[in-house]
Amino acid sequence: MHIHDALGDHITVKQSIRYLGAQLHANGQLEAEIAQKIGLASQEFKVLKRIWNHCNISIRFKFEIFTACVLQRLLYSLETAWLNKSLRNKLDGFYAKCLRQILKISPSHISRVSNHYILQQFNAKPLSKTLLHRQLKLFGKIARMPNEAIVRKVTFESGSLHPVTTKNKRRGRPRKTWTTELHKIAESFAQTSDLWNLVQNKQAWELVIKKFCRE
Repeated sequence: MHIHDALGDHITVKQSIRYLGAQLHANGQLEAEIAQKIGLASQEFKVLKRIWNHCNISIRFKFEIFTACVLQRLLYSLETAWLNKSLRNKLDGFYAKCLRQILKISPSHISRVSNHYILQQFNAKPLSKTLLHRQLKLFGKIARMPNEAIVRKVTFESGSLHPVTTKNKRRGRPRKTWTTELHKIAESFAQTSDLWNLVQNKQAWELVIKKFCRE
């Protein structure tokens, strides 16, 4: 597809572009981005296969290497995106699959060992919970920015935590957005307190979201 700028030159309109390590799509969909991230993380996991199979390296240290080298690559920049349930399940599924290989435990339909048990062996939580924790931290960070900050202007209404609404609404069911969904979650665990004051207190906010994402 081509459009013309003010000088009459052709400008190619792309359906997706790569920016700061993330793939941005014109339709806002994240399926391809998540598939690509899981693919890259899977390659990284395979490169480190000798470590996972090494008998003299403890399970705990293997998990630390896995977190630093594989998970950080997978989760990079995802705290700025809202994933639907299907995509969150894909992240959790990939996570459990890798941990099973580290423990040398077959898939659940063969071993009859649940993913819950696998997570317990590492004292870990589902990867979607880790992502949610990062998202809520970012939510609070943006909320504490001054009203003049560009990032805050496009996220919240001035002087409040109300999500910015678009003037041109799409037909059909409204698309779930990062701000609206995180705002709902924040309200769910801050019902007995003033959400605004809670978010403005960085230390208190991080304690609350840490407890919430651990449950």
